[in-house]
Amino acid sequence: IFFIQSFVMLFTFGLCFAFINKVIIDKYFKSNDMSINKEQNVEYVYAFDIHCNAFVPMYFFCGIIPFFILPITKGYTSYIQVIISNCLQCVGVMYYCYVTFMGYFSLPFVRKNKYVTLAVWPILVFYIIVTIMKVNVYSTILHWFFVD
Repeated sequence: IFFIQSFVMLFTFGLCFAFINKVIIDKYFKSNDMSINKEQNVEYVYAFDIHCNAFVPMYFFCGIIPFFILPITKGYTSYIQVIISNCLQCVGVMYYCYVTFMGYFSLPFVRKNKYVTLAVWPILVFYIIVTIMKVNVYSTILHWFFVD
């Protein structure tokens, strides 16, 4: 679990997410202020650093807490298990989005930060739908990586 979480999720997905976020911020969230003489862009290393900073709390909510309460979070037998597991996953993913965008909006040339809340709605809708369908996201992820 540690190898997959740290190397696959942190580095491999992190490089992809950092590149995607860098492109999105540079294209859609930059200020059109003419007082800045030179055009500024987000550096790729800074984008990866923001990903690493946002990954730590997400890993806490999506990896560490569910692991310690594994009898509760792993399983499809009751709605209580599904709700607890999916709530932890949802909080972790939304916290990742929040920390990521707050890291980008600390840059002086990035504006339009009111759109940061738009990422929350698809996440909430997804987790509400999968909870109603009684799909445990944590158990599904564990099953993908480690066949029971």
